[in-house]
Amino acid sequence: MHGANGHYSHRTILNQYAGVADGTPLPGLLQHGWNHDLGATRTDVLIPAPQPFYVWNRRNLQHCQRAGLDHALPLGAPFLYLPPPEARPPAPERSLFAVPLHSWEREKVRLDLDAYAAALAEVAGQFQSVTVSLYWYDYQDPANRKLFEQRGMKVVTAGARDGNPRFLLDQRDQLLGHSHVTSNRVQTGLFYAMYLGLKGFLYGPPVGVEERIDRAGELWAAWQAHIFPELAWDGAADRDLRWLGARELGEEFRRTPQELRDLMLWNPGQERQLHELCWDFRVRSTVGWRSRWWRQWQRAQALRKLPRVGA
Repeated sequence: MHGANGHYSHRTILNQYAGVADGTPLPGLLQHGWNHDLGATRTDVLIPAPQPFYVWNRRNLQHCQRAGLDHALPLGAPFLYLPPPEARPPAPERSLFAVPLHSWEREKVRLDLDAYAAALAEVAGQFQSVTVSLYWYDYQDPANRKLFEQRGMKVVTAGARDGNPRFLLDQRDQLLGHSHVTSNRVQTGLFYAMYLGLKGFLYGPPVGVEERIDRAGELWAAWQAHIFPELAWDGAADRDLRWLGARELGEEFRRTPQELRDLMLWNPGQERQLHELCWDFRVRSTVGWRSRWWRQWQRAQALRKLPRVGA
């Protein structure tokens, strides 16, 4: 099974929902976070082909279909398959949970946390409390936490995506302790929160991710303002956007336990077929990775043999 299927306890959640043993593999690759087009990069979407690439929502499915990626199958976000939360008291009135776009272990995004903290402070007066959730990679630096704490905000982290079986359960508990949610860019945590009933809005300076085309993030900011006008800050942002969270997480594609077992070949008697598909997927993924590495190595060797300018 591809390692990404274990991110954020996704495989465990689906296993438990379907009533199969924890660790039962998925015969394909699962989209692991909200994405605005294919569900992942085209390279990643092609990794499992012809086995399925399991997408979250209708937008992801349609983008894959237009790109000729007919091995995409809709499943909905694993967050939809969590067991119902236990009864709990209502969240404190006008308590804001902020989830800024984050870096990750292999990529540092161009996010000025000081500028984001200053922008967040501009609306903090509209709320009784403000909690900021930083990715563990950013949270581990005390200087990053201080930017928010010195402005009277609480700083937390959901932790690393290290196979923790409670990752999404703990994140859900954090979200349910608040009435509102905000981010500077549409992203996974924002849609989780709105699906749970938190009132959401976008706020803060644009952030760039794509270095060559949208270095400052202005193109993305314009796109999200056009696609998600409901998320504009209007001084209160008290709109109920559960429907938007449900749409972006792909609730329409949520399967029953039996449908999920049928889709994943998790029924009794299908063990051999599942094993063979997963083994084939693993071999092709490994060979594909090695072939890409081999081509890169050959290119590097060829470049070294080129005559130097002026030699």
